[in-house]
Amino acid sequence: MSVQIRNTNDLLSLSVGLRQSRSGSYVRLRLYRGHDQLEEFRVQPADIGVPASLSLRHLRSYPLPESLPLDLLEPIAASAAGHRQDLEPLWLLLERSTPHLAVLPWERMLRQKIDFPILRIPNLAVDPIFLEGELNLVVCASSPRAKPSFDVAEATRVVVAAARDSVPAGCRIHVFCDQAYHGELQGIGGKGVTVYDPEEAAQYDSGMEEGVIPEGRGGLVSPWLRWMSDRLRRVPVDAVHFVCPGFFRSDQGALALAQSPTYNRNRNWSHFVGVHELTAFLDGVAAWSLGLSAPRHDVWVLGLRLLAESLTYSRPGPVVLDDFGQLPSPGPLAEAFRFLYAPEFRDSPDCPELTIYCHPRRLKEYAGPESEFRASGQHLRSKETYEVYESAMSRTQELLESMGPRARGTGERGAAGGPEQWRQLNTVAASTERNVAQQANRLVLDRAIAEYSKIGVTGSTDSARADGAANAIRFVAELLSEPDDEGDV
Repeated sequence: MSVQIRNTNDLLSLSVGLRQSRSGSYVRLRLYRGHDQLEEFRVQPADIGVPASLSLRHLRSYPLPESLPLDLLEPIAASAAGHRQDLEPLWLLLERSTPHLAVLPWERMLRQKIDFPILRIPNLAVDPIFLEGELNLVVCASSPRAKPSFDVAEATRVVVAAARDSVPAGCRIHVFCDQAYHGELQGIGGKGVTVYDPEEAAQYDSGMEEGVIPEGRGGLVSPWLRWMSDRLRRVPVDAVHFVCPGFFRSDQGALALAQSPTYNRNRNWSHFVGVHELTAFLDGVAAWSLGLSAPRHDVWVLGLRLLAESLTYSRPGPVVLDDFGQLPSPGPLAEAFRFLYAPEFRDSPDCPELTIYCHPRRLKEYAGPESEFRASGQHLRSKETYEVYESAMSRTQELLESMGPRARGTGERGAAGGPEQWRQLNTVAASTERNVAQQANRLVLDRAIAEYSKIGVTGSTDSARADGAANAIRFVAELLSEPDDEGDV
């Protein structure tokens, strides 16, 4: 879907892929304006630091690349600047199935000569959410004993300060951390910050085999995720931000946390959370955004880079990765938060330290009438909301059923499309849980839009039906996005 997003929004983009030829492999970098290719550059993988293997044994001693050869970078920068219009960013697109490229710090390498912002194209075509009201941010920080230690309390303060400096409507921040740092974090940030007691997680046993990245297809097994999920049951979470090392095995990236919030004695293995379990957790708490911060700039940041890239294929929503590994100040992170969690359009953040995946319609220069409508603060209000909702959902199901098995197949985690998708919706929640239910409903609908946008079509009729289904879901999402005159929907 990233190519479709690029073409639809006429983006100035740099597509990077690893190709094979008779003489061996090479990296191909192609500059595009929408679907039109402008330039092509080729380079040997070894010349830009692409690792020959993603094995831990190989990468432990591998020098992490921080720059590109000038004879490659300078013509790319000159061409990008020459084709740039107004203040638009350059959009980066990594071709799928190229994990060897995903481990490189592309923003930092390119920004050595490109003097304007770089953002990454997401892989699911769902319009961005513009935050209205305060931000509900979850911060989870852990320093597993099996990895080089870092100051959890100081790193948490940086993220909290970044959020407080950037969201005009204010924040409610929920902090989860290792037991050893719980006392030190009491009172952090003052009003609006809740630090949860890790002792509450003592009841959760990971029951996991050491050194395994769980698939997460059967529900949550991580004691960290189960603890947070239970405590956040009545919280309308917007974003979750993890501060921890990463881990990787082959092309799989993962979070590396202490074995549990109350147990951190294993010197050999951390507790790993991979993309499938992380997706299940984010869906469960209805978070629409994810942040990742690496506490150190070492080989383990590669795991966070792989995880961030994988997650964009798993669920919609923005992802911000701070893998600089120093967390010196809240400045860069605050810029990202100010951009992603604003109620209106903002300019691209100029932060070469960060990797940011977001939909182009987050920026005003790419916004169509529908995005203008949503960002202006106007919302559908009607006393007949429920009747319209039922009618639209019924019509959507009919459209999907008429398309046959392609529209009714199961997704990656076994979540069925078609009518099964709607069973996740909760439209009659009690008033104390209505905000959480409303946000969860929207997340389900966004996921549905993404799934049905990917349905393979074989002709104009199928294409029209797929478009109709996606548009109906978008319409329902608008109906559920705001309370009407009679109360919350």
